[in-house]
Amino acid sequence: MHMQTDFCPYEGMEMRGKVEYTIAGGEILIENGAYTGNARTGKLMKRGKPILDL
Repeated sequence: MHMQTDFCPYEGMEMRGKVEYTIAGGEILIENGAYTGNARTGKLMKRGKPILDL
C-alpha cells in the first residue's frame, strides 16, 4: 500500500486478495474478471509524473 501519510494501520501485515469488481461512475465495468462495460465507457487519462518516490 502506497500512501503519503506517516502511519498505516496495516503496516507490516501480509495481505492477499484480488479485485472482484471495478466500478466507475456507479456502473460495474469488471465483474469476476470479465469486462461488462461497453466500448465507450471511460476516458483516456494520460500518465503524469509519479507522486511518490519509492
